[in-house]
Amino acid sequence: MIVLDIAVFATADSNWQLALDEYINAANYNLSTFGMRLNVYPPRPSEPVGIPLVGPVYDPPPDYDFISMRPGDLRSAAALVLPQPHGIPVIFTKFHQTGRAGAAILREDRAANRNVDWLNYVLIRENSLNSDRGCLLHELLHAADYNGDFDRFGNRFLHDSDPKSIMRPNPVNGVPPVVYQRHAQALHTSYFARTVGP
Repeated sequence: MIVLDIAVFATADSNWQLALDEYINAANYNLSTFGMRLNVYPPRPSEPVGIPLVGPVYDPPPDYDFISMRPGDLRSAAALVLPQPHGIPVIFTKFHQTGRAGAAILREDRAANRNVDWLNYVLIRENSLNSDRGCLLHELLHAADYNGDFDRFGNRFLHDSDPKSIMRPNPVNGVPPVVYQRHAQALHTSYFARTVGP
């Protein structure tokens, strides 16, 4: 069995209750085919680890605005409130931009991370639940350095062109997302995966 360790955080003004369990259940359902599951810290039904910040996060950050909250500010706060790592941080927060249910913040995104060399982590919009419930798993795949077949970002392709894939850019009404072996392989080799049991 492969477990994917995730540490769940929530900013002080986030409505994490709306989506957390839905996203965890959908991810575990899709991962079970591959002998994988999420290992959530703190274990549900405990509340996420609180981050004492309020307001929206800006990604991408505005030019020449060093005061607005960036993803790296949340990541730094997560390290302060939970100094001992428990897997990849998944942070429920408000987003300044509309239309995105989540975001994987990649190590090479120096502007978002304020030049701190954080390993990849995930932000989830606190006040929305995407229609296919695939947001958390989709963002974890980005954070696992999955390479799709289109939508270039630096040296990688972020998404799959297959409209059924969990890595399609947006949910498709009435089309449940499919997790393929290539997705499971990316997760298996991620920094937040580990083998348990025989």
